[in-house]
Amino acid sequence: MKKTIIKTVIITLVSIILAASLAAGITLAVSPKTIGKVFTKCGNYDSAAKLYESQYKKSESVVDLIELVSVSIAAENDEMIAKYGDKLTVNYKGNMIKMTSDEEQFDNYSKATVEAYYKLGKKEDCVRVAFLTSDSFTVNKSLYYLFDLCDSKEDKDLAYEIYKYNKKNPNVITDESKNLMKKRIDGYQKKYDFFLL
Repeated sequence: MKKTIIKTVIITLVSIILAASLAAGITLAVSPKTIGKVFTKCGNYDSAAKLYESQYKKSESVVDLIELVSVSIAAENDEMIAKYGDKLTVNYKGNMIKMTSDEEQFDNYSKATVEAYYKLGKKEDCVRVAFLTSDSFTVNKSLYYLFDLCDSKEDKDLAYEIYKYNKKNPNVITDESKNLMKKRIDGYQKKYDFFLL
């Protein structure tokens, strides 16, 4: 009789574990984002970012892309921030702002993308994203952030990339803040003695 009870308990426990594993596996296959939310709440942002990436690859939805970039920023995963932040801020700028009605959030994603590219040593991409995601040269924009980053690091190579990009694309910034930006670029040219392209 004792063997029968122990055997029943073991079979029940194994059945519960298998059922829970099966449920988690199905949820993971159907909606990785659901499991990603659990990891996010537990503070495991790296695992959550990978799950959100899987969800985005399945759906290619801007909403999923926004969540992926947010979790990647929380995880401080520069590779994912650069890859998906670029896609979100450069390719889907209008869609994101319409969906969230939050240009400040967009600017924060743009700045995070610029910084991620800088940390990865991809200065040309860093400059490209900053110029393409900014409609003015004001404090809250990624372009202004790029110049502050360049100044704080005293990065001659980054200054040169800024100089080159502006020379090839002189009409990216068209409002009155363009003169302030031009002064800073001229300052880089004098400080680092760039040759004219």
